[in-house]
Amino acid sequence: MTLAQVSWENQVWTSLQAEGKLLKRTTASLTLETRWNTAPVMAVRYFSNLAVQQKFSSRFSAVAHYRYITSNRGMGYTETSHRIMLDAIASEKFKKTGLAFRLRVGREDEPGNNEGVLSFNEVVVRQKLTLKRKIWKQDFAFSFEQFETIRAGDIEFDQRRYILSTDFKLFKRQYLNVFLMYQDLIVVRRLNIGVGYEYKFKD
Repeated sequence: MTLAQVSWENQVWTSLQAEGKLLKRTTASLTLETRWNTAPVMAVRYFSNLAVQQKFSSRFSAVAHYRYITSNRGMGYTETSHRIMLDAIASEKFKKTGLAFRLRVGREDEPGNNEGVLSFNEVVVRQKLTLKRKIWKQDFAFSFEQFETIRAGDIEFDQRRYILSTDFKLFKRQYLNVFLMYQDLIVVRRLNIGVGYEYKFKD
């Protein structure tokens, strides 16, 4: 009998988001995010994400994203890439329970790929189903997400994610986020535990 080697990797993610209403049912947001490794301390990826959301009704909406990514490969070497994504979202509420489904189609112009970000010879499709439920006056969310890559007409499975999360209100505009995520990446499986602090400038 053999035991799989267990390794721990710690990361810190920081983000700042601004959001505003463009029209009655149209909102825009800009997110600046940096992801850090802790051993050694290094910003491994930072990006800006611009998103525009259009609500068609209380149940249906669509979101278009553009993301500019800088990846730090170490020794002063960085790579940049572009990503575009389109979300179709449907949601419904049943008393204390909320159900949402998101279909995301995305394309990333990765380093070394000369096809361009607007070429759709290869796209990533993500389906995410989220169940929200209030238990003992506390809101919990459980999500299942699956990734596939469509390449030259062939569909390849990439990964699955199972996420359990909740938020605790600490003080006015201050929240503690906790999540547990299990990832199935075909050849490897990961268990991610996250704790985050969130401050909202406006509730």
